[in-house]
Amino acid sequence: MTKEELKTLLDAIEKEYKDKKYQAYKRFADLNDPYKKGDIVTDGDTTIRIEKIYLSSLLNEGIPSRRYSGPRLKKDLTPFKSGEHDSVFQTSAKGIDQK
Repeated sequence: MTKEELKTLLDAIEKEYKDKKYQAYKRFADLNDPYKKGDIVTDGDTTIRIEKIYLSSLLNEGIPSRRYSGPRLKKDLTPFKSGEHDSVFQTSAKGIDQK
């Protein structure tokens, strides 16, 4: 085995490890995500209607979670006229009853 072959082999192992780690994080986040697109969530300061859901992680704990993105809503749950969008993290999100 040459140095180049070793490097190629190690690179392939590293890529496979990263792919499997990402899939494990994604599965964990999927199984622990209480919200879906269309739900309204707040973190106390910001209220949004979820349009997009991203995989995120808590850097200090390395635990995968979600970041929700969507139009920012007023207290009466209507969007701001400016159309501004914002994000809320799963760790601080609380669902709002839409009734």
